[in-house]
Amino acid sequence: MIVSGRFVGLLSLALVISATTALFGCGGGGGGGGGGAPSGPSFVASPPSLNFSALANSQTPVSQAISITLNGSASGTLFFRVTITGGAVSGIPSVTVTGPNTGQASIAVAAPSTLGAGTHVSTLSIVACTTDANCSGPLLGGSPQTVTVTYTVAPSLQGDAVVPHVVSSGVAGEVVLRGHGLAALTGVTFGGNSATGFTQVSATEVRATYPASLTAGTYPVQVQNGSGPFAFSGSLVVVDPAGYTAATLAYPSSPGNFRSVVYDAARQAILVATDTQLLRYAFASLAWQAPAQLSVANLRDITLSNDGANLLALTTDSLRQFDPATLVQSGTTNGPVSGPSPVPLNRLALANDGIAVVTAEQFDTYLYPTANPAFFRSALNGASFSFGALPAAGENRSLIAFIQGQLSPAPPTLQYAASSGLLSASSVDLNRISVNSFDLDPMPSVDRSGTRIAFNSSVGDFSGINVFNDSLTQLGALPGTTAAVVFAPNPAGAAVRAYTLDSCTLRAFNLTAPLVSGNFVEIVAAPYPITLGACPGNHPRMAMTPDGSAAILAGDLQIVIVPTP
Repeated sequence: MIVSGRFVGLLSLALVISATTALFGCGGGGGGGGGGAPSGPSFVASPPSLNFSALANSQTPVSQAISITLNGSASGTLFFRVTITGGAVSGIPSVTVTGPNTGQASIAVAAPSTLGAGTHVSTLSIVACTTDANCSGPLLGGSPQTVTVTYTVAPSLQGDAVVPHVVSSGVAGEVVLRGHGLAALTGVTFGGNSATGFTQVSATEVRATYPASLTAGTYPVQVQNGSGPFAFSGSLVVVDPAGYTAATLAYPSSPGNFRSVVYDAARQAILVATDTQLLRYAFASLAWQAPAQLSVANLRDITLSNDGANLLALTTDSLRQFDPATLVQSGTTNGPVSGPSPVPLNRLALANDGIAVVTAEQFDTYLYPTANPAFFRSALNGASFSFGALPAAGENRSLIAFIQGQLSPAPPTLQYAASSGLLSASSVDLNRISVNSFDLDPMPSVDRSGTRIAFNSSVGDFSGINVFNDSLTQLGALPGTTAAVVFAPNPAGAAVRAYTLDSCTLRAFNLTAPLVSGNFVEIVAAPYPITLGACPGNHPRMAMTPDGSAAILAGDLQIVIVPTP
């Protein structure tokens, strides 16, 4: 690519620049000769190298500048011609004046999705003259100046994974296998036990059904194609039904704003995030133990990694990794910066490709690859921005659903699909219910398989709690008084259930029975609805054990464990 431009003005004692033309606008063909030996004044382009980085499914990085400095004096018009080789650089969109003898050229790179993962390099060869736009006459001293542009695109898929990582013994179920080279599989086994079936979704995704015969333990997943078995590092953890009885777990002190609850099924532990601390309640010797505590300033959200080995904890300005058993911190990645200040981060959800989707308190959503920690602004399809989005993922983490607000008109709901790595706007416009602090608003909920989504909306196409499929077609409504909702794990052959917290009552709904006036049918056979002996408090969140035998409710007052037969 040949790019030509000019600084227009008299080059005598100083360089005078006028932006009256499309400076460094793309040109075509091979350009002029650049003939003659350098003469007269000289110029320098700096820095000699630029480095860009992006995630394969993130936004194109912001342009970077090279500075051009003229030394000496001349008369006439100063022309520049830039020859670009390699695919990293897409063009030079603008030039700005920075001083009487200096200017800056903006260097833009290609969209990461067009290049793919890997390291991409372009070379800029810059010559200058006072003869014509093609610099066919004598060149200024310093010609040519060379700038190397290195552009690293990280893969969107972050290694092998089996999701969900933990399942219940005694029942068959489906897990998602993610990894490179999964095309044309001929077999999948769990610790030598053959899958009862599997579906090839893509070269990086397989849905496999594990047998009901698996007992408690850890099962390495093996995959093979026509050439035989090949390396795959994911494993499946099988646990026996928890068998928890009703219980209330007190906080060691007032938690302030309650943020998030996570059930660690592999270790039988409940992890809670508040504004200022991490709490871990372990179940041992048939009883819940006093919580381990760790102070974490400005804590906003938590989730377990796909393999359960790390606890990801989001603060307003960083994403930290902790050991989920000991709460020992193992790493920190500073958050993105806008101008002089960190972007205030708010919520996160993790997809089965290993990408954590992180939202900000106001605008923007970021992608965080867990194997290559860094923050990248997401590429958003079908909308110009996201505003205070609240995300939630299902157990197999194939789909992350977001609800935004408050805006007028109501903004579109968003979805991150792990299979494609795309964050897209849907055709359904909703505003979430507003409470005292928007980041504490009711969260969406996604079922185990990523096929049902519950949104709690006050303004838009619907109001109250509505359940949609993954194409955002409305399936039915839940009570508008619902404060939180969670979907049951739904073992094969079981009725599809949703549980809602309504004030201090846990209610159950059959999602497969015929609707009544657009509403899902409530299960009223004993013990439902269940009046709780203690209420979790404001801004509640809900989680379930893998076997669906207990719901874990947490709010700003306490944790309540409720058997769900």
